[in-house]
Amino acid sequence: MAQQFSNNARALLVAGISYSDTSLVIQSAKADLFPVANTGAAPVPAATNWFKATLQNSAGAVEIIYVRTRTAGSGVFSNILRGQEGTAALSFVAGTVVGLRVTAQDVQTALDLAGQNNAFTGNNTFSGANTFSGATTLTGNNSFTGTNTFTGPVALPSSATAVTQTAGNSSTALATTEFASSAIVAERTAAATLTNKTIASPALTGTPTTPTAAVNTNNTQVASTAFVVAQIADDAPTKTGGGASGTWDINVNGNAATATLATNVANGFGVGQVWQGVGRGSGTWYQNTTGRPIMVFARWGTFAAAVSFNVNPNAPDYSGSTDITFTDGDSGDSGDYGIIVVPPNHYYTCNNWGDARELR
Repeated sequence: MAQQFSNNARALLVAGISYSDTSLVIQSAKADLFPVANTGAAPVPAATNWFKATLQNSAGAVEIIYVRTRTAGSGVFSNILRGQEGTAALSFVAGTVVGLRVTAQDVQTALDLAGQNNAFTGNNTFSGANTFSGATTLTGNNSFTGTNTFTGPVALPSSATAVTQTAGNSSTALATTEFASSAIVAERTAAATLTNKTIASPALTGTPTTPTAAVNTNNTQVASTAFVVAQIADDAPTKTGGGASGTWDINVNGNAATATLATNVANGFGVGQVWQGVGRGSGTWYQNTTGRPIMVFARWGTFAAAVSFNVNPNAPDYSGSTDITFTDGDSGDSGDYGIIVVPPNHYYTCNNWGDARELR
């Protein structure tokens, strides 16, 4: 603490003093009405315990002094600073009144505290409920207990410490670096759960996982590697038999478009078909009952009239609108030929067969 105060402190000088004396003696019976001072020769106002006193003579002349030493039970004031706060050092006779009065400077200091900037140096202890307004600067070792409120900016030394709050504290209490570090580590190591959250362009690292969708799922759901592997396996053809003699089939439980394409390729024109010699009678209609397209080769013999090589999807009919006719009008030749593709279930004929072969 610094300047000390007490109520109704008033006594008389036991002996007179000159203007240069730095000690005086008051009535011992009233000595303890004044505060104890133990500053010694230290300067004020930063000194520990000191107090002000006012001397006034019979003519009304006043001098304000700072008393830096008085022990309990003693009427001796020593280490006195004379002529303070605009007053002059005077000589006083025995019987002069010595009193502890609040000075104008004390009142002004109290008025300025509400909005002034605060600077605390040295070792200070603040207990109970305290409110500090304005800018506060703390240097040295300062200890705060109880409830302390700072309404302005606070400048703390780099070595300042505080009580670390318990984890999860969400209040206006002062946070230490220990509290902040623990909270950050806990947040980073906690398993994050995102439910109905939208994250724009996330940059994922490590091995992120996602639920595996069912085979044939077709939407905007994230696909896992397990889904991709299962989907490929479901769409892939399967082979029955071993070695070169095996047969590749389509897994009909797979994707329909893939299965259809693979089936069409397996049943395509020329796949698994060979040229075969067939006997065909001129003017006779023959039907392709293989279930697949076939190619018919016809070489005709010597003829006196034009040769017709016909394909028709319906019952044999030369004149039908769907009849497709290949005609060689060069009569009298022999050894000419023609080739026609016959779709499944269609009919074909030639009016002058010389040689007939089918790719089937």
